[in-house]
Amino acid sequence: MIIKIWRNSGKLGIIRRLILALGILFTMSSTYGADKISAANAAAGYMPWTWNSSARILEDNSNMWFADVNGDGKADMITKGEAGAWNAGFVYVALSNGTGYPSWTWYSGKRMIDDNSTIWFADVNGDGKADMITKGQAGALNAGYIYVSLSNGNGYSGWTWNSSARILEDNSKLWFDDVNGDGKTDLIIKGEAGASNAGFVYVALSNGTGYPAWTWSSGKRMIDDNSTIWLADVNGDKKADLLTKGQPGAANAGFVYVSLSTGSSYPFWNWYSGRRMIDDNGSMWFADINGDGKSDLVSKGQTGAANSGQVYVSLSNGTGYPWWTWDSGSKMFDNNSGIAFADVDGDGKTDLLGVGEAGAINDGWVNFSLSTGTGFEPWTWNSGRKIVNDTSSLWLADVNGDGKSDIITKGAAPGPTAGFVFVALSTYLDLTKTQYEYNAAGQLKTITYPDGTKIYYEYDNNGNLISRKKIIT
Repeated sequence: MIIKIWRNSGKLGIIRRLILALGILFTMSSTYGADKISAANAAAGYMPWTWNSSARILEDNSNMWFADVNGDGKADMITKGEAGAWNAGFVYVALSNGTGYPSWTWYSGKRMIDDNSTIWFADVNGDGKADMITKGQAGALNAGYIYVSLSNGNGYSGWTWNSSARILEDNSKLWFDDVNGDGKTDLIIKGEAGASNAGFVYVALSNGTGYPAWTWSSGKRMIDDNSTIWLADVNGDKKADLLTKGQPGAANAGFVYVSLSTGSSYPFWNWYSGRRMIDDNGSMWFADINGDGKSDLVSKGQTGAANSGQVYVSLSNGTGYPWWTWDSGSKMFDNNSGIAFADVDGDGKTDLLGVGEAGAINDGWVNFSLSTGTGFEPWTWNSGRKIVNDTSSLWLADVNGDGKSDIITKGAAPGPTAGFVFVALSTYLDLTKTQYEYNAAGQLKTITYPDGTKIYYEYDNNGNLISRKKIIT
């Protein structure tokens, strides 16, 4: 199962990016339609589906991204015309209306993206809107060029900046994150294997329009060829720090390393574990589990190991991850289950989500475990039945701007819902806490107390309070 994560960078800050704009893709197949899940169960999680497009709006092989194009706090939908189609490389935007994506609100009208080029969405100029970035594809005249299109609030009217020359090797890895904490997303790369700069790390700070030059380089190898890089805020200063894991077969295999951002560069290294923390094929994620603004380390035991499927958490101490501070004690995930991290209940702590693997008894079930602040409680909620098939695409993003991550999926081909888009808004209610609901004008509409008592407020056309009703259940 493939998982992709996008984060909307900029003034929102790292915590808000995790709450609002964490976009995660599971790979699964066509969705079920209006599944009947009990009202009580839906109130604690997701009711599939609260909105659907009612018709095909995406080609079978079109990619989708979710990012806040207009800065209103809601995740918008972006797609690219698939290779070979009449609209190949066209870019389309559907602004969220708070429940879904009723229509394409903007499109480029011509090719903007090469068939094999990658797209990123990040806030390059710090205005709270997600800008579009791409790289010229290998073999093209512009191979290795970087292009930026600043969001105009509706879409991307053209490339507003480009590097004018190759600044990347064809196989160099790229990341976008805020290295200096100014709310603008910076560019980070690693020199590709086999090159003279293999394993070097480079930073280009955003100037508000693009990335005119490398503002820092490590000057020597920092990363093994087969090691992965992560960027996350380890110490809570709103600057993206650099993390890696020793590659399999090396003397430091499974060691974890942290380099805290200086605001312009990455020292060699501020902290390392000094011993193996991660199995060679163990998965790693970084997310704020306790809501303190620092990214914590989460891992899952690898397939075939004694701890296969167990989940581990190491809370950040501000410099690194001394050891595991919590573990599940038993298997939580099957070998091929989809795993993601997002804030389901809007409390600022990152929760754990999963999708049952194909062929398992819970095949296609969606479930989540709320963060306790140190780890994850036993599964808080599950859909109770299959709601996605085995090869559909499932994303998590905040469609309505309430700080809770919603589920989005695309019907897979072949099938009657191929190319349809479905949304399930998070309906999580913590029944142990008082709930407040507001109207569109921001006035208090309903208070619901833990014992079920409700107070309703009614206003006239001028916004004046005219009644207050208390109902005890």
